[in-house]
Amino acid sequence: IKVLKDREELPLRGLLNCSKCGNHFTGSASRSRNGEKHFYYHCSHCNKERFRADTANKEIEKLLQGIEITEAVETLYSTILENELKGSTSTSIQKRTAVKSQLELLEERKETLQNTLLDGKLEPNDYKELKDRLDNRIYGVKAELIELSDQKTKLKEKVNKTMKILPNIVEWYTN
Repeated sequence: IKVLKDREELPLRGLLNCSKCGNHFTGSASRSRNGEKHFYYHCSHCNKERFRADTANKEIEKLLQGIEITEAVETLYSTILENELKGSTSTSIQKRTAVKSQLELLEERKETLQNTLLDGKLEPNDYKELKDRLDNRIYGVKAELIELSDQKTKLKEKVNKTMKILPNIVEWYTN
């Protein structure tokens, strides 16, 4: 039996689990006596389960076709996701506020450092070392602020993508 990679005949490889040992199924092809290829899902860990891939694939399609997503379900799902977003958004706003405060504090320190140099109370070499450290911290805080903003956008994109997939789940699966 030869193991195949990324075969369209085996879309469930790695997604199905063996009922005997719990490990993921792999997939492979066998040639019949007349030379035809037949694809199978099987457990390569305990070798106790094996079944035809075309049968499993058809059963999954039937299962997915049985899922009906009505407009009411879609609206409910969308509302739940929006509520989750609001909850994570309020936490995200708190984090952004804290990070912005940290950035303001670092900018104030940098300005104080510059004034200390200008007043002659700090050696240029010491100034450079302290300024470099502050600049690195400021850069890190700004990066964190950007990341927090990106998370909200990415989450909205995922919700929108999911909402497009749900009504066409069978088509999405077959593609």
